[in-house]
Amino acid sequence: MSAMALRIIACVSMLLDHIGFTFNIEILRIIGRLAFPLYLYLLYNGYKHSSNRVMYAVRLGIFAIISQIPFSLFTKGKLFITNGNVFVTLFICLICIWITDAMLRNNVAKWVAFLPTAAVFSTYYLGFIDSDYGEKGILMAFVFTVFYGRGYMRKLLTALGMLCSVFYSYILDWVLLPVLWIFGKDPGIPTLSTWQMLQVFSLLALPLIFLYNGQKGKWPIGKPKAQYVKYGFYAFYPAHLLVLWLVAVVINALI
Repeated sequence: MSAMALRIIACVSMLLDHIGFTFNIEILRIIGRLAFPLYLYLLYNGYKHSSNRVMYAVRLGIFAIISQIPFSLFTKGKLFITNGNVFVTLFICLICIWITDAMLRNNVAKWVAFLPTAAVFSTYYLGFIDSDYGEKGILMAFVFTVFYGRGYMRKLLTALGMLCSVFYSYILDWVLLPVLWIFGKDPGIPTLSTWQMLQVFSLLALPLIFLYNGQKGKWPIGKPKAQYVKYGFYAFYPAHLLVLWLVAVVINALI
């Protein structure tokens, strides 16, 4: 499976997820769980093969800015909210991947290569930063950077790491439980909400990722220039959010 095929699947999955969000269709939201892991893997793969990583980061940053108003309108019906869109998360993930990868290449620094992820995760967890997929995305980025590769063992570690990323809040609740008991607090036994349980469908993205053949692939219809296709995928995110928001506004006005 080529990178182009993964992009198309990720795009369709994201679109279905956001249609499900707009019209409260749960099955579409389940299908939409595929989108973020696929986009994050494509980000990691893009980092590994990019000839200009600085421009790659700048491009993500620009689209993060462009997408904020459409995201704000789509999610809250406001021009601006403090919660960042998914491009903000992907931009931060790229920086974490970049730093972690550099540390892994150093014989001394590799033993503390988890620190950048831990620092950013803590910033999210404490509420200093908030963006779509947030700390879950940061953990997934770390999993791809450290574990992803050829061989069954690396695939197994990637799958286990993804599982931990998906259920990080539940795992963390159990880790913190004894500490809270020591300080005389009883938060109760941690349980998974229905929405948290649905996140397990994110793991269905892994078979698609494992089928990646290392090829870029081509746009299946016509022969558009590669630049048009690349920026078309970037622009699709803010564009479809605006369209769905407008559709919801019109429908609500007519009802």
